[in-house]
Amino acid sequence: MINIGQKSVMIKKEPRSRGLYPGLPVASIKFQVSNFTLIELLVVIAIIAILAALLLPALRAAREQAKGSVCRNNLRQLCLSMFTYADNHSGYMPPVNMDSSLPGNGSTWWPSLLANAGAINEKAVSYGDIRTGIFLCPCVEPDGMKFGGGYGLVRTWGSANCNTNHTYKSTTRGKSLRITNPSYLLVLGDSEFGSGATVYPAGKTYMELACAIGGPNWLTSTEGVGATRHNRLVQFVSLDGHVEGRSFDELRTDSSIWSH
Repeated sequence: MINIGQKSVMIKKEPRSRGLYPGLPVASIKFQVSNFTLIELLVVIAIIAILAALLLPALRAAREQAKGSVCRNNLRQLCLSMFTYADNHSGYMPPVNMDSSLPGNGSTWWPSLLANAGAINEKAVSYGDIRTGIFLCPCVEPDGMKFGGGYGLVRTWGSANCNTNHTYKSTTRGKSLRITNPSYLLVLGDSEFGSGATVYPAGKTYMELACAIGGPNWLTSTEGVGATRHNRLVQFVSLDGHVEGRSFDELRTDSSIWSH
């Protein structure tokens, strides 16, 4: 307040900035906010799209690799459960399907035989059609199932009409563990109905895997064939417990794989 003569004049002081611009009136400080131009925005979107294109295949491959690892573990666990079964059955492995003509057996497939024998912590079901736990291949979708969860027991173990040249004949009791070269003997693998199947849809899961050499032609088979679910390979567990992938053509044409 300043007195000039008999009049009082009010002078309003503008606040001064104490920040980046000390001493300047606050009203005189203007900030500019720059917006993205359309070109800059398109460049950012393009960079994000490129990064996503680079990362997605790697993520997809990692996911498939993880599924393959789970499948290999399932096959190993199933192979171990067969040894438990053999311990309780005079050294004999389970057959693919217990002979239904025998008294009291009905139609009991190998998954239920393992469950009934207490060789695995899984509830036995009618017909052996178990699709949970280690009986389920992680690459099998529900609409791709028919019998079982994707694994088939090689018919060498439980059918007399597989390959007459096999040294170890199949019986209703399965196979004896008195076997040489167990690392060469395929036990379980990824299985599905062959392309010639008519009664059941081709490509659906099956609990049996027929031998390709001396048995059905896998190219037109109506029975269980190898399913190439993991990097175009059929995963098998051998009697010694190791798991490896085999190509469909190798399994179909290499007689040494099946001639035990």
